[in-house]
Amino acid sequence: MVLSLQLESAQEETRRQHLVEVRPSRKVIVARPGSRVGLALHVESRFGLYVRLVVEGLESSIARYTLAPEQARAPFTSRLRLTVTPNAVGVYPFKVTALDPAGSSYGASSLVLVVLPRELLPEILGHLQAILAYYKAYGIQYVIWYLLIHFYRDKGITFTEVKALYEFLRRKRLSNGTVGDLLERMERKGIIVKRYGKYYAGVEDEKLVLETIDVRRVKAGRRGARQLVESLTENSPIERSATKEKSIPLAVKRVLRVAEELIEQGETRKALGLIQHTLIGVRKTGRWLLWVKGIFVYHEKKAKPSYHYFRSEKLARILRSMGLRQGFIHAQLVHDLIHMMFPGGYREARRIHYLLKSIGWITYGPPLILYIAIYSNNIGGFKIESINGEIITSVNYSPRRATKIFKTMIMSGEHVDEYNDNTYFKYR
Repeated sequence: MVLSLQLESAQEETRRQHLVEVRPSRKVIVARPGSRVGLALHVESRFGLYVRLVVEGLESSIARYTLAPEQARAPFTSRLRLTVTPNAVGVYPFKVTALDPAGSSYGASSLVLVVLPRELLPEILGHLQAILAYYKAYGIQYVIWYLLIHFYRDKGITFTEVKALYEFLRRKRLSNGTVGDLLERMERKGIIVKRYGKYYAGVEDEKLVLETIDVRRVKAGRRGARQLVESLTENSPIERSATKEKSIPLAVKRVLRVAEELIEQGETRKALGLIQHTLIGVRKTGRWLLWVKGIFVYHEKKAKPSYHYFRSEKLARILRSMGLRQGFIHAQLVHDLIHMMFPGGYREARRIHYLLKSIGWITYGPPLILYIAIYSNNIGGFKIESINGEIITSVNYSPRRATKIFKTMIMSGEHVDEYNDNTYFKYR
């Protein structure tokens, strides 16, 4: 009964969101401290509804805003103007929500304000998506090394630029001593070298860098980094750069490289096992069930409900290019391989999935229904439907021939509790 009410509530919310659409002229707003920026908000409704716009999640200590007009009958265009405070630096996700006259929500549009320090060159925005993803996964030392390899290789980076970068990612002011201690540690490890007042990469091999960083102590899961990448649109220059194969994160390339070697050696099930606990993000006790049309379904014993899914056309395209087949997944246990590649074990391996999530490879949708049919010859088939009974996909599914049919709901996302989804990788 409770689940039925939840589904009805979700369906009603979805219906209301279709009544009004708020389309910003861009979703990522780049500014400097103390500057003024603006964008257009196109409010559309086929029913000529009266709409009031409100900004949520943007504190006045970061930026003051005005909306003109703030309310009108759709369709109309409103202008959002932001005045950034002089001390603001960092990534600040917020929303513009459309309300009806009674104050109920028609839905919201997610935006992100990126306040870039004056000490950092604007060209660094081309690396912003990678910077945020790597900072989330591996921490500031890896980010500094990454930029020295890909952006500051010949010119080097100054202490002032490092401090500005670190403050930008931490979203707070840091002392010179804190930044100095960081750089000294990196020098002692050989990750960087100092010449004539600037810092350069000390090593070229990413594996050596990762071996010197205790990723288990990295405080990942930063809200701003995660929500920035989720808010990017297809028309964003940053998003377009992420669709090119050369922009695949190095940590993901490492997994794919090992998986390809296993496939070439005839150990496809072992390759699937590696992918299961990294790119798919399944726990040690979980199982990757099936993959079809960009939909990945898995079972987690620890989760309630225990069946989950996500969508990723990008990941599906890569797996197809490796020669892997869609359908039911028969993965092999790879306990020794996981611990050889990831000193932190399965928990560290799952970070690869959250890295893909942070750079926008993974999307979600409403709950779905999964049917699995078992036939007398032990061959199976399956069907995935929407809550309303619409068939999403069906493979070798024939209820009349089945000796047994299994039916379950598959939930979207790694964690049903949103709090867990936001904090799972925040180590204390």
